[in-house]
Amino acid sequence: MTRLLNIFLLLLPCLLQAQPNVQAPLAAPPADGFYRILLQPRFTAGCRPDLSDLRLRRKDGQPVAWLADTLEHGSSPIAVRIVEMRTDTAYSTILFGMPRPARSLQLYFANTSARRQAQLSGSRDRQQWFSILDAVDIYPDNITNKITGQTLSFPESSYPFLRLRIRNQGMDPMDILSAALPGTAVPSRPRTDLGALDVRRSDSTGMTRLWVRNPDGYLLDGLEVAIGGTPYFNRNTSVYGDAGRRHLTDQLLVTGSRELLLPATHDTLLLIEIRNGDNPPLPVDSVGAWQFERGIVAWLEKGPEYRLEGGDTGLRAPAYDLASFRHQIPATLPALEHGPVESSPGDGAARKTSGLNWIWVMVAVGLLTLALLTRALLKEVK
Repeated sequence: MTRLLNIFLLLLPCLLQAQPNVQAPLAAPPADGFYRILLQPRFTAGCRPDLSDLRLRRKDGQPVAWLADTLEHGSSPIAVRIVEMRTDTAYSTILFGMPRPARSLQLYFANTSARRQAQLSGSRDRQQWFSILDAVDIYPDNITNKITGQTLSFPESSYPFLRLRIRNQGMDPMDILSAALPGTAVPSRPRTDLGALDVRRSDSTGMTRLWVRNPDGYLLDGLEVAIGGTPYFNRNTSVYGDAGRRHLTDQLLVTGSRELLLPATHDTLLLIEIRNGDNPPLPVDSVGAWQFERGIVAWLEKGPEYRLEGGDTGLRAPAYDLASFRHQIPATLPALEHGPVESSPGDGAARKTSGLNWIWVMVAVGLLTLALLTRALLKEVK
């Protein structure tokens, strides 16, 4: 019996060892050097959003150091929730729910060349407010032909709420669309269009709910709500993941900006709630999805072939020496694309099922071992 228990304990790490969910071959590079390896949506669908489970290996299995591709595009912005917005010709008051401490805030406006004076304050309870900036100039610069933006810099703040009061001085207010914590400006980072998603809609008094399916578990960074027939609208909107159980973001759907920036998510069922107030429901034609272009940077040798692996739930984020030399890597690098993605039976929704199956297998093995040990002890007592 002791021998059986020892064998079980020796085999336990092997039984628990996870395997990658996605793999893709990488052709041999034409020369030694640094390369930017672009990741296809089918591959990132099987990885964690931060790519911490990604591994690059030579064909013989030898690991290769890599860095996330932030040399040129920077990190992803983090959407900031607009909790409340009130506008009139005297003031525009915008209340932000901050996801973490920050020292700057990126604001996005519908195209404007207006200039205003504003005050920035912080609060812990939305009751008592404390001044952060007494006077700040609001003068957004052009980003695209539809959006202008401005980054507000201020002393590092840990307040969970920030309030921006813009003085309109009797003039029409500026049209603020959304906000984000620093990262690459949303319009400038390359994107991959994932196409239209399947949508189920329900309307009730003052509310439209859109159930959006992402059955392949693609990594989503944003949604685009196509609205037709209504030229002017301004609706508070919330997005939830995990079939409506986990809050992701609060933003505005307004004329000229119909995109909802998300924290990167693999959710297969999302809920969009559009608060209509006294207005009729919006005519939603479709909901499309997109993700930011993702890649890694690595030094590759001419000759050997390589492969990418992702989705091994047992891995932690790697710590390579290469990270110490990030600033010595050229910003402009030749790009490589990987080959067809092979998915193991743990990808997407099946990944959870596979994990649960392993848990039940281990429970059964543990109970069997316990039963055998109990039987042996009873024999010894007798």
